[in-house]
Amino acid sequence: MQAAKSRDVLRVIDSQRVMEGAGMPVRRSFPTPETDDIDPFLLLDHLGPMQFAPGQATGFPDHPHRGFETVTYVLEGAMEHRDSQGNHGIIGPGDVQ
Repeated sequence: MQAAKSRDVLRVIDSQRVMEGAGMPVRRSFPTPETDDIDPFLLLDHLGPMQFAPGQATGFPDHPHRGFETVTYVLEGAMEHRDSQGNHGIIGPGDVQ
């Protein structure tokens, strides 16, 4: 097996703070105006850390993911997810949905 080749970092682009859904602040790494070479349907967002009182989080209104694949991973804390089909779950540190 060959050893992996090293690569140079071409550029560093800071994430941008944007509001998504019903007012959820996220840090978006891409796409941004500086990354026009990345497919606009590939998103990398960072949510958190955030804490909400019960019923306070507004989340994301019903929206279609038809044809899209989403991946959520949690480094610390927990996240509750509920979709428009009634599916529900809580993921915690190290979990992937």
